[in-house]
Amino acid sequence: MDTKVVSRAFAGSLPVDSVQALASKNLKNIPSRYIRPEVESVVSIDESHSSSLLTLKQLINHGIADELIEKMKIDTQEFFKLPLEE
Repeated sequence: MDTKVVSRAFAGSLPVDSVQALASKNLKNIPSRYIRPEVESVVSIDESHSSSLLTLKQLINHGIADELIEKMKIDTQEFFKLPLEE
């Protein structure tokens, strides 16, 4: 079976059929591309300077009725379907 590498954009992994195929090679050292850091960096987002947009994450589980959220979603979709002239 020929192995085809589709994309190397994600971590540049070796072209193997499965993890078992790589493990069966009895490697003495794990290739560095497969070693993850002990502590991964956490992305921090400062929202203090963001615009005053209301996002769904701010509505869900914060006391806003599901029906109201659904109506807002439908109304928003309908608004963006309007022609630019309106």
